[in-house]
Amino acid sequence: MTVQEAPGGQEQQQSQEPQEGNEPKVYDEAYVENLRKESAKYRTQRNEFKTQLESVRTEKMTPDEKMIAEAEQRGRAAAALDHGMALARTAFDAAAGRRNPELNSKDVEDILSIVDLRKFVGDDGKVNTEAIQKAAERLVPAPTGRVPDFEGGQGNGTPRSTDMNRTIRKLAGFGQ
Repeated sequence: MTVQEAPGGQEQQQSQEPQEGNEPKVYDEAYVENLRKESAKYRTQRNEFKTQLESVRTEKMTPDEKMIAEAEQRGRAAAALDHGMALARTAFDAAAGRRNPELNSKDVEDILSIVDLRKFVGDDGKVNTEAIQKAAERLVPAPTGRVPDFEGGQGNGTPRSTDMNRTIRKLAGFGQ
């Protein structure tokens, strides 16, 4: 429901539900297809006009303005590549983590040291995530399936007791 102010300062409430006789119009497929073709034609014309306008602007530029425009374009391309490289690094890190959750960040950095991330970034700065996923599948080792050791490398290699009481007694100095 919406509230509208009527003449004289009084509020009126109107229902948003369709009222009888106000059903949405349904168009046949041929008509809709015709509209889509017409819309595509106008989009194509717009793009052609934009290209023509840009060429006219370029023709009327002075040599200094052309140099500035080229430098701006090179700057945009470099920024897009830098941004794309950062995104590619993040995407590879995520793909590696999905492939093998046992990896740590140093392992991923070691793998990335041999990978040229520019291969995964287009000229427009967009990242090809499918190619990154395939590269991670080739380069990242499969998980071993072993449970990670959470003793921080301080373990002595002996099998652990599964009995918590025995472990507590041992740590407290009472027996084994």
